[in-house]
Amino acid sequence: MNNYQLPAVSLLKAYQPDYVFLPNANFVSMHSVISSDEFQNEQSMALPIAAGRSFDGKLILFDLAKTPHLFLGGVDFRLRDKLHFGFESIITPLLFKKKPSEIRFVTIGKSICYDPLQKLLKPFLVPIPRSIHSEKYAYLLRIIDELNWVKVEMNRRLDMLAHNEDNFPYLIVLASDTIDDFVRGWEPKKLQKELQDITLQLLANAHKVGIHLVFHQWYFKNDLITKSIVEQFQTRIAFHMDEAKPTLMFAGIKDPIHFDIGNGEMLYYHNGESTKGVCPRIEQSEIDGILKFIKSQPL
Repeated sequence: MNNYQLPAVSLLKAYQPDYVFLPNANFVSMHSVISSDEFQNEQSMALPIAAGRSFDGKLILFDLAKTPHLFLGGVDFRLRDKLHFGFESIITPLLFKKKPSEIRFVTIGKSICYDPLQKLLKPFLVPIPRSIHSEKYAYLLRIIDELNWVKVEMNRRLDMLAHNEDNFPYLIVLASDTIDDFVRGWEPKKLQKELQDITLQLLANAHKVGIHLVFHQWYFKNDLITKSIVEQFQTRIAFHMDEAKPTLMFAGIKDPIHFDIGNGEMLYYHNGESTKGVCPRIEQSEIDGILKFIKSQPL
């Protein structure tokens, strides 16, 4: 592990122009944010995330360790199949700053089946024991099991911390569509409450021991369970969503917002303030290049 080399920026394509920040004009490449002086020279952040650029060209840079959790909402439909926004654009900056000995990932729910994400994170993934359920709500029970595994790990670390032991890597929990699966109206109330209770416990205490949640939800409903969890995330990134009311609730604003679909436009919300910007895109070929580099390292 001592010989592990962090990826070089040259693995990303230097598209031109990178710095056009007008609606309907262009996109922001991953190269432009990773190679920026702000990101390259950043030393004070434990988990630096270069989430994109605002329309005036400023880098949207924050420390996930202090956020301390992140919720991504919506999707840029025209780019969903060929280009990657969301999870990949959040994870990539961490791979350029952190070694596998310093950061690990676990995936919850549908994100475990997302092939590009799975390949990119393979050297960093912590395998979770997957229970096999045969009941009617088997998939939902599995999500609860996986979140409970994170809760057990959180409690283990809290116990270590109480004994002045804090030598553990950061653990990033990637969960996709876990909330939506519980709010469609036909799930038992007992399962809904269990999911809500576990999630709220993790949001309250996990960051104290280096565990940070990154949730992603394609669609939102303006219901009680979704709202109660979303509002616990002080940092959110909203993309295009179908319905106006859930979008405004998620983005933390009152006035309607227009997203130009096709170039990764987003709304970055942090501690009550919103910034309109563009999320960096990363192509499959770039993901493949990073993956090949990481696999070549002495793990």
